[in-house]
Amino acid sequence: MFGKKLQIVILIASLFFFIVSSILFILNKPFQPAQLHLGMKEQKDSGLEMSEDAKLTNTPTKTYQVDNIGVKLARDLRSYTGIQMGIIYGDQLDELGQKTPYPESPKYTNITKSEADSLGLDVEGKGRIDYIYSGPLYETKNRLIFAKYQIDTPIIHSQLSDLFALKDNNEIDFQSQLEEDQREILKGDYTSVPIQKLLTKGVVRLPYSVLPGNKGNSYIVGHSSNYSTVKSDYNFVFAPFINQKPIGEIFTIYDHMGRKLNFEVFEAIEVVSEDTKTAFKNYPDQRVVSLQGSILEDVDGRLQPTKRWIIRAKLII
Repeated sequence: MFGKKLQIVILIASLFFFIVSSILFILNKPFQPAQLHLGMKEQKDSGLEMSEDAKLTNTPTKTYQVDNIGVKLARDLRSYTGIQMGIIYGDQLDELGQKTPYPESPKYTNITKSEADSLGLDVEGKGRIDYIYSGPLYETKNRLIFAKYQIDTPIIHSQLSDLFALKDNNEIDFQSQLEEDQREILKGDYTSVPIQKLLTKGVVRLPYSVLPGNKGNSYIVGHSSNYSTVKSDYNFVFAPFINQKPIGEIFTIYDHMGRKLNFEVFEAIEVVSEDTKTAFKNYPDQRVVSLQGSILEDVDGRLQPTKRWIIRAKLII
């Protein structure tokens, strides 16, 4: 009888021990949903800003190391001028021997893919001409040859400082565009304007456009006429194609490295001078060069450039 009572006591004690152990195990076991919320809070409290993707997936957002000059130029040009004609690469400015527009900025920066896409940036470098060009390099550099119109001219690569003033730290001040001094023009010193000085030496690529062969719109301007007081071999360099539509014709550009690039004309249009949106159109998925001359009209008894004649061509290598 005593043995049977002992067995009952042992059974009750074992059952009590099992219940207590189970309760303690449950209380000490981590609760996964709470841990997820804790992780997000810790990351937020650490001062790191989480992207929407990271909040949804609870994983760090991937960043890319990119050309910081290209990033800053894309942001500033879009913010201050509304112009976006493709990516300008900092190392290509170095190849041209030009000063950086941001002398105190680091060469590289980290950026997310979504940020890069919003600025039209090329995180993989596929928009560069050297990504697709495998041909030889020639001694001829920075030259445009349009055989149909017997055009053979140097290409001058202007700098942003030819259009905009500089801050005290030598950064470009996009809010202070250099004005053409009308008094000097009336005196006959038309070449006092920086871009006009360059145009006496050839045709000029505008500094906010891409280099020829890169994805985007490389915008090259040249005179189709000029004041009689200006002495230059290039006063009428683009005059032969004004009002012409050479669709399908090919011209050649030797770029700053000596790459020989052939372009086929696909469009020829007249654009009023004020319509910069059409003139400076971006071609993010194409490698386009725009050649621009001026159309003169009589304004108060004087011939004035009131319209642009633009020939656009795409790279065919």
